[in-house]
Amino acid sequence: MKRARGIVFAAGVLFGLTGVAFLVWPVELAGEIGIRLESPLAAVDVRALYGGLDLGIGLFLGYAALHRSLLRAGALLQVAVFGGLVAGRTLGMAVEGAAGTVAWVLMAIEGAGFLGGWFALKRCGHSEETERILRDLPL
Repeated sequence: MKRARGIVFAAGVLFGLTGVAFLVWPVELAGEIGIRLESPLAAVDVRALYGGLDLGIGLFLGYAALHRSLLRAGALLQVAVFGGLVAGRTLGMAVEGAAGTVAWVLMAIEGAGFLGGWFALKRCGHSEETERILRDLPL
């Protein structure tokens, strides 16, 4: 259980710090991944999606890691979010072609986050509902 909490908490810190960074420096950080923000609306959108959404996910994961009753939900959220990122990046790289070192580094981080979340979910102690969810996942 301690490892599961640590994994979910670490993912929360990663998302939280990423969110804060994009809230403070959206133009600079978007530029690091090749996104040019050419209007105020673009910066607002990056702040909301990369900043606010990541911060919210991070806060929930951190809270879930500290409250046993929410740990399974936090681990499941971690699996879903990192899994979605891996799926989206994989599709994007397949359609657009390999996007360079940064894309591969992000893919590795996201893959590790997915696997860590999966490990945490398996270590949370399973309720019947969790067992059903895990059984029904297409993996």
